[in-house]
Amino acid sequence: MTITLYYAPRTKSGRARWMLEELGVAHELKLIDFDKGENEKVEYRRIHPLGEVPALVDDDVIVIDATAICMYLADRFPDRQMAPAAGSPDRGRYYQLLALAGNVVEPIVQTVFDTTVVSPDPQKSPPILAAAMKRWAQVGKALDIMMAGRAYCVAEKMSAADVILGSILMWAGQMDMLDDLPDLKSYAHYLASRTAYKKAAAGARPRFQLKTL
Repeated sequence: MTITLYYAPRTKSGRARWMLEELGVAHELKLIDFDKGENEKVEYRRIHPLGEVPALVDDDVIVIDATAICMYLADRFPDRQMAPAAGSPDRGRYYQLLALAGNVVEPIVQTVFDTTVVSPDPQKSPPILAAAMKRWAQVGKALDIMMAGRAYCVAEKMSAADVILGSILMWAGQMDMLDDLPDLKSYAHYLASRTAYKKAAAGARPRFQLKTL
């Protein structure tokens, strides 16, 4: 078995790295240097047709997209119990939070990031940001209730859903989006303290100097 993760710093590939550390499985990391155009090379495009990261190669299996990689790895190593058993009551909540994280939470956080950090436009950004924060007031409150008193998304066990939702919430926390959401803030702080997360994040220089969570 040979697992290789193609990654670049300060990208969503950090989520896949964190997942691999949580699993504790042997793997190889291969840096894709965008500045050198390594993502455009024919060899890499055969792995990731879009020339993006992350991409995971597990012998003859190729998986792209951080969420897909985390879900694949959870099922690939069932003995690590990083996903509830198929057909179990917890599986529904697991799928639900994975979907909410990627389809609902992350687009809001991305919009806030784009309009306040990447390219704030004095004419266009204020109304876009206001709409995003209005939506976040609803979504964040609902998630805060869903995660009240919980250390993990599902039952009392770390799962791939925590890697995805947790990483997005840590990002949100850098922009003060968790300040009025005590349960989400506590959840994100706990995940950031995990050894596997710290190991995966070691040496990763933040692209922007934001508030420390």
